[in-house]
Amino acid sequence: MSSLKERIEARLRQAKTDKSLPPPCVASHPTSKDLLLIDENCQCWQLPWSCLQYSSRNKDGDHFHLSFKTHEVWLYGKYLTEPTQSLARREIVSIRAFGSKHTKRSRPDHAFVERMTVTSKDNPRILVL
Repeated sequence: MSSLKERIEARLRQAKTDKSLPPPCVASHPTSKDLLLIDENCQCWQLPWSCLQYSSRNKDGDHFHLSFKTHEVWLYGKYLTEPTQSLARREIVSIRAFGSKHTKRSRPDHAFVERMTVTSKDNPRILVL
C-alpha cells in the first residue's frame, strides 16, 4: 500500500504530464473571506467578499460581472455558469485568467476564464488585462 505522500506525488506527476487537462481557473473553500483575482499577466487584486454588492452573468455563461464597493470585475471565458453556486455562497478563494492559448483545453465541467477586466470605481479608467 502506498503512502499518502507517494499518491500525491504520483497525481502531481500525472497532472504535469497530461496536457489535456485544463488549468484550474477557480478555487473554492467554504470559509473564504476574500477573493483573489489573478489575470493572465499575473497582476493581482484581493477584494473582500463583504464588499460584494451584486453579481450577474449572461445566459450563455461566457461573461460574468462582479460589482464590489470599490471595483468592477468582468470575467470572460467559457462555462462560467459552473461556479455560480459557489459565488452565491461566497466560497470562491481565487479566480485566475489564463489567456486564449489554453481555450482549446477547456471542458464543460470546469469554468475557464480567458481574461478579466478590473476597473476601480475611484478611478474609472478601464484596465484591460
